[in-house]
Amino acid sequence: MRQRLASCTLQVAFVQIESMNKKTKIILGLVGLGLFALIVFIAIGFYSMDIEDHYGNDQNFFYQSKFGDIAVNRDRKEFKKIEKSWTRIFIADEKGRVDIWTWLNEDSVGIYRARPFVSNKELTYGDIERLIAEDKLELIIKNW
Repeated sequence: MRQRLASCTLQVAFVQIESMNKKTKIILGLVGLGLFALIVFIAIGFYSMDIEDHYGNDQNFFYQSKFGDIAVNRDRKEFKKIEKSWTRIFIADEKGRVDIWTWLNEDSVGIYRARPFVSNKELTYGDIERLIAEDKLELIIKNW
């Protein structure tokens, strides 16, 4: 019975749409498209606002870094790989991952991108400094 009622309701809706004139269909289509565009615009605004609320003036770190970049902390003399999610940047090592905000808030941090010819061997902080001096790591952004 319910299925038959739903089928009848759907048929009535199609009949009503077919009976509309062309001008009404165009207006309804444009209104629907406008509502969809407004919803997408609001969603993008909320996405950007979440990033700005979390990182504040350092939001460029989020927008300019990529997954696999290297975060170098000059104060602690350590470096870690970057992992990104939709709204966060994490620094990862064998122990786990932490939001990069813990470094940005306290220390001098630079984000570097490895050029293609840099090997994937185990690196030390000294190796990273040498690669930076040899210009084999490209500086993307820094906070010092």
